[in-house]
Amino acid sequence: MKRYIFSISAVMIAIGSVAFTHVKESNMVNYHWYKRTAANTYVADGTGANPASQCSAGAVICAKGFTSPQTPAAIKDVTTAQTTRFKNSQ
Repeated sequence: MKRYIFSISAVMIAIGSVAFTHVKESNMVNYHWYKRTAANTYVADGTGANPASQCSAGAVICAKGFTSPQTPAAIKDVTTAQTTRFKNSQ
């Protein structure tokens, strides 16, 4: 009887961990990234959880992420994005 309980518990843990991993992955946001090349000038920089460009902590905008595609010419430094990455210098 103990062996069956142990086996059932192992299967339940395996199912639970797979289900939790699936939920975690499905909650990831796929942003449309736009890299800042100069003041008020942006170019497409791929899609995903992070921009293709290397952005680090800092005060200067590096890239802006949106949940839907944007027209790069319409994006300005003051445009509100769903997420923004920064860097130390231009």
